[in-house]
Amino acid sequence: MKNMLIIFAFAIITISSIVHAQDKWTPGKIQAGFYTPQRVGQLWDTWLYYYKGQYYQYYLAGIGGKWDSFELMTSKDGVNWQEVGKVIEPRKGTTWMGTGHIIEAPGFAGHPKWIMNYSEWFGDKQDIMFATSEDLIHWNKVSDTLRFVQDPRWYHPKGRWDCIDCVKRDDGSYYGYFTADPILEKFNRMVCGFGFAESADGICWKALPPVDGNMTGELGGIQKIGNKYFITISEGRVGVSDEPEGPFLAQKKNPNMFGKGCDIYFPRFFHNPPSDKTLNGNGVLVNHFYTGSETIFSSPLKAVEIDNEGTLRLKWWKQNDLLKRTIFNLTPNQKNDPAAKVHLFIESFDLNKVGLIESEIKLVNDDHQNTPSGFYFSASCDSGYVILFNKHETVFGTMKATGANLKIAARINRDLEFSDNSTVRLVFKRDMMEAYLNDYLVMLKRMKWKGKIGVVERAKSLDQIRAWVHD
Repeated sequence: MKNMLIIFAFAIITISSIVHAQDKWTPGKIQAGFYTPQRVGQLWDTWLYYYKGQYYQYYLAGIGGKWDSFELMTSKDGVNWQEVGKVIEPRKGTTWMGTGHIIEAPGFAGHPKWIMNYSEWFGDKQDIMFATSEDLIHWNKVSDTLRFVQDPRWYHPKGRWDCIDCVKRDDGSYYGYFTADPILEKFNRMVCGFGFAESADGICWKALPPVDGNMTGELGGIQKIGNKYFITISEGRVGVSDEPEGPFLAQKKNPNMFGKGCDIYFPRFFHNPPSDKTLNGNGVLVNHFYTGSETIFSSPLKAVEIDNEGTLRLKWWKQNDLLKRTIFNLTPNQKNDPAAKVHLFIESFDLNKVGLIESEIKLVNDDHQNTPSGFYFSASCDSGYVILFNKHETVFGTMKATGANLKIAARINRDLEFSDNSTVRLVFKRDMMEAYLNDYLVMLKRMKWKGKIGVVERAKSLDQIRAWVHD
């Protein structure tokens, strides 16, 4: 019966609506690390796949939040990206598109073929649709008769229904997890606020009751790492289970992989990067995009660590060292008052390029007002943004150039104690900034600054500052 379903599903695939992406426009210039499309200038959710030396990053695109296509960028190294163009467009009359994921079709080993799921808000409800490809660029939409729709036994008939991510079961079939609206009053137990389903072929899906647990929100993705199943929700919250059927409970330590207040929204697992380029060969990375501005960028990929307690944290992906293209010399300004809290460098970064700074840093116990150690980003002649590092907590905020009037906007604790002597890394472009301590991601924010940088108060604690830029 399972084989008959698979044959049936692929037999009625149509070849209508094939989009030849490269016929639409000339690919844009290569963008390093941070990416935004040239034609639309706006993206949203991203998802990735790796095949035969090439990274494929798909993204939901549209102008001003009116998501009307899936587009594609590709890369040979996962760092430098070039636009390909549109690959899937919606039916006429669709209000907006939702996001998707990609899996390998049955029989992949003998004949490579991929399945993409995506959603359309058409009329007064959202449905999940499917398309297939044999080259990851040209996609054929599957017949509308195979749309996956809300099952009213467990889910609101006109609720959210979007973006299936999968885990493969031992028999080759799939469990699917996706954004949905369970009818919570139908359950006399605590269930997660997202959808659950199963499929033999990745196209014909059967809804199941939602899994048990305490996680709710838009479902970013699921990944098995070791013997645990991890999910990402909305702003970066992490859930974990011993079984794919749940229960999924919030991670006790580092419950948000980015931290409350960081300018991201929908992180997802990149399931199949080259294992030798992942941390401890665990075969997984995380991708996401920046919110908080009119122009949305995808971000440099992140490595994933699972510590000996089973806690997931994000780390610097070593492949991103390719951003260290050209050395950028920083010269202390001799006019700085030795007693001042902020010590500026003479040079200014071109914020249209990627900038990267590394330095050794001496940390103290958390005391942001009196003994800060970190970096200052000049926003005007007398004020700017600061990021301050201590043994447990990293803070981001604003401060006068005199060191007065510190206002903290975000504070993040990774449930780690960093050593007295640690290494800090900053990577930035335009108004985006990421900060790492000993390779752990500790802060990610957007800020409007002018390109001039300095160190805060205990300048002597920041030694051997090294900087690079990448076009």
